[in-house]
Amino acid sequence: MLTNFFSLFVRFSGTLLQFLTGIIIARFSESDITAYFFLLLSSVWIATYILSYGFPNHIFIITSESKHNTNFLVLLKKYIIYYFRIIIPVLCFIFLFSFFIDFVFNYQLTNLSIILSTAIILVMNRFCSEVFKGSNRINAGIFFDRTTFPLLVFISSIYIAYADSFSISSLNFAFIISSIISFIISYLSSVYFLNNGSNIIEKIGFDNQHLGSQYIIEIFEVLINRLPIIILNLIFVDPNIIAGLSICYTLVSISGTINFALYPVFGRDYIKKINSRKFKEAKKTLYNSQVWSFGLYIIYFSLLYFFGISILEFYGKEFVSFYNYLVLYSFLMILNQFFGVSDYLMSLIRKDLYSIAFKCLSLGTLVIFAKIAYDHDSIEIFLLSIAMSAVVKSSLSYFYLIDIVSTIKLLSKSNTLIFAPTAYFRQTNKKVRVSNNTDIAIEGFWRCANHFAAFAFQEAQDKRMNIAKHFHASAQIKMAIRKKIPSIIVVRNPYDSIASALVYEPETNPYYFIKYYKIFYESLMKIRHKSVVSDFKETTKNFDMVIDKVNKKFNTNFNLFNNTPQNINLVLNQIKEENKITMTKNLNDKIAIPSSEKNIKKNEILDMLNTEYKKQMEELNNLYEQFISK
Repeated sequence: MLTNFFSLFVRFSGTLLQFLTGIIIARFSESDITAYFFLLLSSVWIATYILSYGFPNHIFIITSESKHNTNFLVLLKKYIIYYFRIIIPVLCFIFLFSFFIDFVFNYQLTNLSIILSTAIILVMNRFCSEVFKGSNRINAGIFFDRTTFPLLVFISSIYIAYADSFSISSLNFAFIISSIISFIISYLSSVYFLNNGSNIIEKIGFDNQHLGSQYIIEIFEVLINRLPIIILNLIFVDPNIIAGLSICYTLVSISGTINFALYPVFGRDYIKKINSRKFKEAKKTLYNSQVWSFGLYIIYFSLLYFFGISILEFYGKEFVSFYNYLVLYSFLMILNQFFGVSDYLMSLIRKDLYSIAFKCLSLGTLVIFAKIAYDHDSIEIFLLSIAMSAVVKSSLSYFYLIDIVSTIKLLSKSNTLIFAPTAYFRQTNKKVRVSNNTDIAIEGFWRCANHFAAFAFQEAQDKRMNIAKHFHASAQIKMAIRKKIPSIIVVRNPYDSIASALVYEPETNPYYFIKYYKIFYESLMKIRHKSVVSDFKETTKNFDMVIDKVNKKFNTNFNLFNNTPQNINLVLNQIKEENKITMTKNLNDKIAIPSSEKNIKKNEILDMLNTEYKKQMEELNNLYEQFISK
């Protein structure tokens, strides 16, 4: 607990130092200098994350997964050299382009050079800090990452205030010198503490997909947090308004440290429950973190409400007039915290695509509302744009909690109007949609002998048949019935089918398959008599009888499957060969053929279903019994 408290203190100290630096600059300089400080700070951090190319995240992963006796200093040097090979051509292009702009349009870009130079040095500083974190020197890494640079800028601001020489140039100088000294301190510390291992990693390996997605997420995150200050400078002209709103934004943004306070309490427990497949308990952890986070936010914003005027006076008496805006923005962010369930915990489950999509929407919302604020010259709409942006970003957590995305996906599989056009473009050799040329449709929930039924049916026929199959969509059966095409609904008891599905997709929430099974067979319950229902045992042992039922029901003359061991083995071999072509996963776990290894995993999952989802599974079993009844 003491370690967690110290870690929180180190994390918060950087935020506190930036807060104090803002006070010093606001009290001892003009409003335009104060506004420039916040603009420069936001620009530097945005550039730092953009120019990092996702390396810090990757460095932490590689370092934390390395052997105990690895020489981390050698690893750090490799990353710095590799990074410079990439960044130097990029910088040359940027500076040449800047020189062209300067020469042609006579537009001074000195500030851009300062931002880029500071950002690159801070990127390398982050390299050092991530190696410290990954080598289990977490607090040292956090200190170098979060505290050294703000501390040096704070010291510089005190010196500049003492010399009464605040200017844009002096701030630029303070930032560039502070970044250089910060990197020197972190690198020399790396030389002293990390140069003590014998194992050397010769080659750096990259998971390009994860590295790329995490880089995009990092950029979006820093843009969402820092871009409002830059937009603020674009919307308003008055330096006093820019400085005042920047102060309000900074004061409210400090509350983000609350998430860092809650992570040690809820984060590890959340990851543990997710990895143990205790999804219900994991969701309870999310709800509990929301309650705690919401409560702490209320306490913090209550402090801003009751003491906001006094806090603004620290910056300068001219900023007291922004108290109402501070209260308004605080209230909007309280609502946001209520609507967003622990965004920091959601990031742990690596829902990369969802996260990128929601952060894109968040930035889009910010820009759209900011444009409206610009058109109306409205401070209130500008503050609303920041709050709405945060709400959109945080709504990802609710999408996860109530499974909106999966629910829409499953419902679309049972609706022919939605399924028909989307499935047309998703067809493969394996997945085939019902069409006017379809001879028969064979569909069912996962692991209900879909493969066996389709291959056995084809094996029994004298010519190549057009079989609609493998979408696991009840809409297929509905389309077949509407077109008067023969169809077979394969079904299996929910315990075995869902357990087998979870062996195939072990990271999927069991509730997804429970809901999937329910929607699939409930949507066909009233029309199942218009198709042939084939239970798992009947499909795998007596498929000739299933085809015979099809012939009698639809007045067809399909050949019957001969259920000899030789024919069954032939079908199983065909399934195996097809799986080798279409599956990229481990065939031992994923192939649609029973095995002793899979049965062991399946029995473990059955125990979990019977304990944690007992009521839902009993309801599905009743649905199953009703579905196969005459």
